[in-house]
Amino acid sequence: MVTYKFHQYQVVGRALPTETEEHPKIYRMKLWATNEVRAKSKFWYFLRKLKKVKKSNGQILAINEDELAYLDIQVQMLRWSLIFEKNPTTIKNYGIWLRYQSRTGYHNMYKEYRDTTLNGAVEQMYTEMASRHRVRPHCIQIIKTATIPAKLCKRESTKQFHDSKIKFPLVFRKNEAGMHRNSSINKQRENSQKAFDITVHGILLWASMGFLMPVGILTIRMSSTKECRPSTRKILFYVHAVVQVLSILLVTVGAVLSIRKFENAFNNSHQRIGLALYIATYLQVLTGFRRPKRGSRTRRAWYFSHWILGTTVCLVGILNVYTGLQAYHKRTSRSSTLWTIVFTAEVSFMVIFYLFQDKWEYIQKQGVMINGDGGPDNISPAAGVDNNRKDIGVLMNEPCRKSNALGTYFSRTNALDKLFQLT
Repeated sequence: MVTYKFHQYQVVGRALPTETEEHPKIYRMKLWATNEVRAKSKFWYFLRKLKKVKKSNGQILAINEDELAYLDIQVQMLRWSLIFEKNPTTIKNYGIWLRYQSRTGYHNMYKEYRDTTLNGAVEQMYTEMASRHRVRPHCIQIIKTATIPAKLCKRESTKQFHDSKIKFPLVFRKNEAGMHRNSSINKQRENSQKAFDITVHGILLWASMGFLMPVGILTIRMSSTKECRPSTRKILFYVHAVVQVLSILLVTVGAVLSIRKFENAFNNSHQRIGLALYIATYLQVLTGFRRPKRGSRTRRAWYFSHWILGTTVCLVGILNVYTGLQAYHKRTSRSSTLWTIVFTAEVSFMVIFYLFQDKWEYIQKQGVMINGDGGPDNISPAAGVDNNRKDIGVLMNEPCRKSNALGTYFSRTNALDKLFQLT
């Protein structure tokens, strides 16, 4: 049993009889509305516009509804005033002439639909006007309806069904339980694939910015010590270059993976910092390959810019690894505490090693005795002065790549030893 929202009503009414006009003219209208109250309201609206008859001085003589769509035929036969539909089980072509109001004015339109009843065609018309033209039902006025023969149809959407050789695809029912199960499996696969992509992205960026870049910085610092031989210094320089190139390759792979697999809306700090790091990293590569020769005018400016940019990229990259671990926890709901602890231990070890490089030479000198007997009490003033002069001569001949003014002063003058002798 089919039920429709809009039904066709036949409303009969007239103006109230008066002394001057005892038998006023009777008017009949066919209207579509959702209930009888709205059908009466429409009747008085059009009657007031067309014939100047108001509800206050008029009366409804009869109102009948086309109930063929949802009442039993035997019950319908008892109501002689019903509007009957011929052949309610046959599909027919219906033409509807209408007028609707939009934001720009009033428009006339003609529509064609295929349905078994006129109420069904009108229902299709209201639905289409609401979806395509954003017209509300109370802004639509149906002017005329008619059953259209096939040869007089104009719309292609209607004429395509008039072909006697038309064929429709066979529709097979699918097991809904199986469909839900497959959809859940596909969703789980998508979630697992997304988690795998995030993990691979994190490992690549950790290996590049969280491990290889700091290792490259430590190797180039090892080559700047006094005890480093020229051959060893050259090897460390090439190790630094190779490690940094590997880190750039891993950064490139991680960037391509993030562009292809993730939604790059840049609405969080991790994505914004990552974009800035990508730009700074490739800029650092260009400055590294554009290294001027030692002794040139631009060498100092290049050294400072290369050093400050590399240190900044390394520190911000380590910070972005922590933000990436937080993003991993939010996206996958998996714990990242273990990875945070391991990465913190790695960073701590590298910081300790970085600081240990500056103190290694000083620690080695602590075990070297200035005099054979040792002890400041056995040192005579003249011997102390001669030894100071010898030490000064030795220190002047040694290459000094990294110097500290205060430390150099104490090492050359032995001011602390003299202070201890006076006390």
